[in-house]
Amino acid sequence: MQHSPYILYSDGKGNIFEDTSLYVTGRSGWDAFEVPAEDWIELPDGGSLYELPGRKGIGIDVVTGEMRLCEKGWAVAAFIPPAHTGYYLAAYETAADAPTLPLFCYTAAGWHDEKFYVPATRIEPDIRQDCAGYDAKKLLQVLLI
Repeated sequence: MQHSPYILYSDGKGNIFEDTSLYVTGRSGWDAFEVPAEDWIELPDGGSLYELPGRKGIGIDVVTGEMRLCEKGWAVAAFIPPAHTGYYLAAYETAADAPTLPLFCYTAAGWHDEKFYVPATRIEPDIRQDCAGYDAKKLLQVLLI
């Protein structure tokens, strides 16, 4: 990949789209940054995407190279599985009336070559951290007890 993936946005109805006019940025502290191409990996199995209501994603215009808001829908972020560590949070601007978000681990996420990507690395090689190794039936039994 030669650049960051395209920014994602949600329509507020559970649908996620890419905006091909913007590359996704990442946030560290309160500042948005261009994410180095080598920091992106495919969204790992077990990762999830979330809409961030009341928030507009910050992207890099593919033509001008300037940072600007994605005016389409709400910002989108990823929750990555526990065997991974994200490098950047999702970069967005929050509206005054935006609801409080329930979590704080919203990793930047983007779209490239028909796949979702996140700026992250795997830190735990043990397969016990992989969702594919979980027995869904057993988990449901434990949760329903």
